[in-house]
Amino acid sequence: MVTSGDGTETMIVHAGKYGEEMDTVDLTIIDGVVTETVIERYTISEDMADDKAITAFVSPYYTKYTESLSEGIGYTTVPLDVRKQTLRTEETNAGDWVTDTVRRTVPGVDMVLINAGSIRGGDRIIPAGELSYLTLNEMFPYENMIVTVQMTGREITETLEWSASALSVSGDGCPGADRVPSGGFMQVSGLQFAVNTTADTRCIDAETGKITAAGERIENLSVVTAAGPVPIDREQTYTVAVTDYISNGGDGYTILERIPDDRKFNTEMNLIDLVADEIEKQSPVSPKTDGRIRVVE
Repeated sequence: MVTSGDGTETMIVHAGKYGEEMDTVDLTIIDGVVTETVIERYTISEDMADDKAITAFVSPYYTKYTESLSEGIGYTTVPLDVRKQTLRTEETNAGDWVTDTVRRTVPGVDMVLINAGSIRGGDRIIPAGELSYLTLNEMFPYENMIVTVQMTGREITETLEWSASALSVSGDGCPGADRVPSGGFMQVSGLQFAVNTTADTRCIDAETGKITAAGERIENLSVVTAAGPVPIDREQTYTVAVTDYISNGGDGYTILERIPDDRKFNTEMNLIDLVADEIEKQSPVSPKTDGRIRVVE
């Protein structure tokens, strides 16, 4: 219930997003007063039978929708690697392209950290050629907004150590529940570093939240500047662009969640829109890797 200034109460019911759920609300009203409320939630799943009448009604609109999204907005001269295995374990040309786009287009940003789970695309290599908004919808299925965060070099290093824990090595002593999920591996822009998988990994007790190992995998961490890469200053503050998901602690990034709100700014820029605008203005695009993330085994 939401109460207005005059004391009037208004019921607001929200049934999730993307058509994943449906709610029913049964009200018992006696003499104009709601005396009882019963809310039931139903999960919409793929195994539910189609309703023929609804399908017949929706299909023409869906066809027009997909046709409009399938129209080309630009071209790539090279294939884009959005395979799950590569995005979540190493630098890819798609990851570099997405993060570089954010760094170029969001004012005042020194570096970008995008969790690989935010970039999808059907676990495949998108062939060179025409790119459509439908392709981008596959690559960015979530409504990720870009948030800029004021972070010290120390906080950035700790964040990257958490990212590096996604690379699980037999015998490294950190259970799966105590490390970042694979989708938490960061694709980056404005940084260069090596990930030494033979070194100790960052590990956090999933039950208590206590850090059991700080992590020592990130080596030779440098900030890319106009004059070239320079070692990161652990005490200096940088402007870092991230998704709102990890800014709020998604994928276990509690270090970002704990940063005070007065050091965060929601740009209200949607990741997919930034990339679409880049394609339209810069097409054809030719993303490539440059060695910004080097995995040492």
